[in-house]
Amino acid sequence: MAESAKPTRLTAAQCREHASVCQRMATVATRPEHRIMLEKMAETWSRTATDVEGDEAKLS
Repeated sequence: MAESAKPTRLTAAQCREHASVCQRMATVATRPEHRIMLEKMAETWSRTATDVEGDEAKLS
C-alpha cells in the first residue's frame, strides 16, 4: 500500500504571491469576464493570506 503524502500548509507569503499573479493576469486579460474572475481570485488569495496569518499567530 502506498504511503499517503503529508499535507503541506500554505504560508501567508505564498497566498500573497498567488494573489499577485492573479492580479497581474487580470491586468492583461482581454475578456472582461476573465478579468473579473482573476480579480476575485486575487481578493480570495489575499483574504486567505490574512486568515493564515491569524492562524499562525494563534499557533505561536
